[in-house]
Amino acid sequence: MPTFDKQYYDRYYRDPATRAADADDYQRQARFIHAFLEFVDVPVESILDIGCGLGGLLRALTKHYPNASVLGVEASEYISVSEGFEHGALPGYQPERSFDLVICHDVLAYLSDDEAAQAIDEIGSYTERALFFGAMTTDDWLMCDTERTDPDVMTRSVEWYRRRLGKHFDPIGGGVWLKKPHDALLWHLDRV
Repeated sequence: MPTFDKQYYDRYYRDPATRAADADDYQRQARFIHAFLEFVDVPVESILDIGCGLGGLLRALTKHYPNASVLGVEASEYISVSEGFEHGALPGYQPERSFDLVICHDVLAYLSDDEAAQAIDEIGSYTERALFFGAMTTDDWLMCDTERTDPDVMTRSVEWYRRRLGKHFDPIGGGVWLKKPHDALLWHLDRV
């Protein structure tokens, strides 16, 4: 497991030559999440980003949900202090309330299988309406730019994630999952 220190964030978040994403990427992701949830009529009044990194996606989402209450949580004490996020990590993080939209992107690959499975159950307990989830799978690793991708992760099959997430959520595409049960009208071809 990497040390989530200044050197880690400089390489994967700040340095243009090696960072995984930039502000434009976060803006595109936020526009997509907002448009997709608006299309399926899922209101968002509260957002939790668990493993928020420097908070790029969370900040981008606040432009689309200006009245939503937002909470960024990060495992790195360095980032929590420097960026003002709540310090916490999966598994084991239990907020005092639930959230309409939970973001958990590029986090679970740093956990063991048992820890990741527990984290999914925990996320399911405090997600009210939607989850935006991402994790590099075994197949994804074969396509990665190794300069921009942390090699110190655990990859798992797509099926591993879908089986565990499917206990709590229905996948609707693009990393968006709706909390079960939901009343969103989705044609079968629109579902993953």
